[in-house]
Amino acid sequence: MFGIHRGGYQAILLLVALYCAVAIWFTGNPVFFLFDDRPTLLFLAVWGLPIMGWYVALAVRLMLRRRPLPMLRIRRYSRLNRHWLARAALLIGAMALWASAFTVVKVNIPTMVPYYADSMLIAFDRALFGTDPWILTHAVIGPQGTVLIDRAYTAWFFVLIGFMAWLIVTRNARLQTTGLLSLVLIWLVLGVLLATAFASVGPCYVESFFGMREFAPLMEKLRNSPEPLLAIRAMDYLQAMNGKTAYGAGISAMPSMHVAMAVWFVLVARAGSNSPWLAIAAALYAVVIFVGSVHLGWHYAADGILSALVVPAVWRVSQLFVDAAARGRAASQGTLQPCAN
Repeated sequence: MFGIHRGGYQAILLLVALYCAVAIWFTGNPVFFLFDDRPTLLFLAVWGLPIMGWYVALAVRLMLRRRPLPMLRIRRYSRLNRHWLARAALLIGAMALWASAFTVVKVNIPTMVPYYADSMLIAFDRALFGTDPWILTHAVIGPQGTVLIDRAYTAWFFVLIGFMAWLIVTRNARLQTTGLLSLVLIWLVLGVLLATAFASVGPCYVESFFGMREFAPLMEKLRNSPEPLLAIRAMDYLQAMNGKTAYGAGISAMPSMHVAMAVWFVLVARAGSNSPWLAIAAALYAVVIFVGSVHLGWHYAADGILSALVVPAVWRVSQLFVDAAARGRAASQGTLQPCAN
């Protein structure tokens, strides 16, 4: 089922198991993913859509061609594609568990290291830009542009789900292992380790957490937008859910996982598509996400800068590991030929 890329798949599954072990340690519940409102089943359904679509397309093709015994043929095609289907099913389950486990870990960051780094990050931004960066972005981008950025920023979640679904069902094993291994490593290095080391709440929460009013003008501008911003609704939700193991819960500014994943989109698109246009579109979207992270008050510029620097390094490490493991596996089998399946 795994071919010469067995080492890459094993690394992904081991990292997911590590996330789950930490989540169990925090919750004391070995089936933590079943007892909260995180949509584990929704993730299973969404990431499984491409497989369901494959079966629907197969059934339609058989009906249009009026092939006899269609159910037997579907069983035959399933058997011929059993390695791909089994691998995709395994990865769907693993990624659903990972998503739930990460939420548990993120919610518990302030129990490990209390929020402290906001003043330092504010000072860094001001030293780099000469002022708070949001002042510069709002001087250029008006209210209507703010609404457009808000909608693009909100779409990030759906883009992430789409890229993950692509990687889960691709038949390119090198892309699949590199992409998913880098994904879980990015969320571990940035979303857990660095988020804990630089525990911070971000511009939108510094007043409610620390009484700092530096960003009160920004939040007033955003709340008075001519069209209601989805970012404000999300901020209110996260504050209401603070400390609870609820879907999407957990407040953490540094580093920016939105920017991290937007950079990851570019790397996946460049590695997985023969056309440069998908990578170009992803790069433009990454710029929008970086600007939006500051413009909408979610992050300091430092949060996105660190993410943009670390993600390519993690991708490269993942790629080197996957290729080295594949070469070792191929050598042990007496062949050095790459295998996409």
